[in-house]
Amino acid sequence: MNSASVRSDIFAVWILMHGYQESDTKNLGVLDPLVPSVARRFLMVVDRSNVTSPGQKPRILLFKEVPL
Repeated sequence: MNSASVRSDIFAVWILMHGYQESDTKNLGVLDPLVPSVARRFLMVVDRSNVTSPGQKPRILLFKEVPL
């Protein structure tokens, strides 16, 4: 019948951002880990149900910083 679909128009996106300063990268040995000065994680909920043609943008329902 094609009246039902399992495709979703709402998605959850997790974003992990790392920020580095020049001092984070100086004097590192080959086996030394690269540790960021700033590390943050975000959750974004995107609704694309209103997107019907190219160039339209989805709605952002939630954009929130969450603990690491």
